[in-house]
Amino acid sequence: MQEQEAAVPVTPDKPFKLMVIDDSTEITDIIAEVGKYVGFDVTCANDYDSVRPLFRKVDPHLIFLDLDLGFDEDMEIGERGFDGLDILQFVSTQECKAPILIISGSADDICASTIKIGRELGLKIVGSLRKPFSLSDLEQILMKFMQSGTSKEAVAT
Repeated sequence: MQEQEAAVPVTPDKPFKLMVIDDSTEITDIIAEVGKYVGFDVTCANDYDSVRPLFRKVDPHLIFLDLDLGFDEDMEIGERGFDGLDILQFVSTQECKAPILIISGSADDICASTIKIGRELGLKIVGSLRKPFSLSDLEQILMKFMQSGTSKEAVAT
């Protein structure tokens, strides 16, 4: 017997909540604009430090996560920054039930490994969207999510 996904609890006064995590404000602005157009309430985080409080406050229905979150300008060469895996580890400790879509320009093997690790952490990683992506692909994914109430059918790896 196939396990059924629970419908996302959404009412007219509580729209679908999308959280976009990417170090590029250009990318988060684009996704936010399309997300709002489709009907999402969108929250964006552009650095690791803002993810934790925003995630707890927003409790998103869907997460778009970049793998490479860049380096903080205060970092010295050789110092390790935070990346998408750090975010996946954090949201797994928060018992995140939201579907997560990886958005990345990283190589396919890196995306595949990250998806595998996320799933091993018990997260609902539903696929990836390769950068650069088209606005029509982005809109289609978001529209399918809105129509289905879940995104397992909405995104393909």
